[in-house]
Amino acid sequence: VERVCGVASPDPVLVEKAKSILK
Repeated sequence: VERVCGVASPDPVLVEKAKSILK
């Protein structure tokens, strides 16, 4: 499970989108 901003996200696609937005 990848953690983005302290929120667990089981979807790798959402994780990558979140990383792109945060960057």
